[in-house]
Amino acid sequence: MSDVPTKHFVEPRSCQILLGDLQRGKIGSLPISMLYFQLEAFLRHARKNYSPEIGMIPQRLLAHNSKIGRSRATCEMLPIDADIVFRYDAQSKKTDVVFKAYFKSLGYERPPGHHRVVLHVLVTEPNNIKRSVSVPLQPLMVGWGDVAEGHQGYSHSIAFSDEGGTFLEQWFYVGVTSRNWLERMEEHVQEIRSGSNKRFHAAWRTYAGNSQVMLSSELVVLNHSFEGIMAWEEEQVDVHMAQGLSLNMIPGGFKGLQFLHQHRLTPSVSISLEERENAILEYVKREGTRVRVPNLLLAKLWRDDEFYLKVLAGRDDVLTPAQVVAIRQMANEGKNERTIFETVGARNLDQVRRVLAGKTYKRILEGDPRASD
Repeated sequence: MSDVPTKHFVEPRSCQILLGDLQRGKIGSLPISMLYFQLEAFLRHARKNYSPEIGMIPQRLLAHNSKIGRSRATCEMLPIDADIVFRYDAQSKKTDVVFKAYFKSLGYERPPGHHRVVLHVLVTEPNNIKRSVSVPLQPLMVGWGDVAEGHQGYSHSIAFSDEGGTFLEQWFYVGVTSRNWLERMEEHVQEIRSGSNKRFHAAWRTYAGNSQVMLSSELVVLNHSFEGIMAWEEEQVDVHMAQGLSLNMIPGGFKGLQFLHQHRLTPSVSISLEERENAILEYVKREGTRVRVPNLLLAKLWRDDEFYLKVLAGRDDVLTPAQVVAIRQMANEGKNERTIFETVGARNLDQVRRVLAGKTYKRILEGDPRASD
């Protein structure tokens, strides 16, 4: 691979198009310029810092980019199942960049046909709010070509974790655009702020600012034809809907076009993406409250007692299982509400009254070992 140019690894124009303006852009509070220069240095020194199997990945990507006859129309990426994770802590201003090679048995593997190297940018703000933006690494690198050509496919997700940071559940919205995915993302942000009742917008608005929620955005594919991107979206939405974890309003791709036409929202299935978006807006108006997000996206997990108790243990504005049991026992012994309130250290009298009325904490039972101190 000595003939592979290594003067630069990251293409500034591609980075600017897919991640944001190098001079003024930010991911949360992380300057894009800091990400660009540190990523360039990381790729340049990977051979020194990792075993050859991992350290040579940047050179292999450059070589693949320069391959004669590579079909950019299919967003062809070298099938290496690995990530580069770039972490930024806004409080300390510290960064950390590491390779995660899933072919080294890290307990995770992408499905066949989805292997690629992805750059994950994880930002933790001073208030512990987390944000993640991901893009495939290879198109950011020298020799890929024009990243703005064709259609782009992206995914936004809402991931929930417990108080210890353990992953619990993740919900997905999949979309496509004929423009820049960042431009489409900004339009989503504006719709979220304006009070849009689309399922994805309502969910994002509901959980933004929760320190146990990671809001993530990922550019998954690019340089696709219209037919290719619609087939990709259809497949991805089908997967998430089958798992019960989709935030999409309608089926994806060509199935979605058929859905809109069958509901008499479009004159035919041969419409543009802009016309599809307008039809979906009309669908939201027609369906009204029936398409809104439930108050708890975690409905399945809240039905699980272990998760319920783990969440309670991580909050200071609720009673612990031990306090709930003590409230009931003291009430059975004839103690009044004021005495119970002062003894167990409840937040207020109403909190005690709701327990005794059976309005809260009904799943915590006396004798449950999880309710012991």
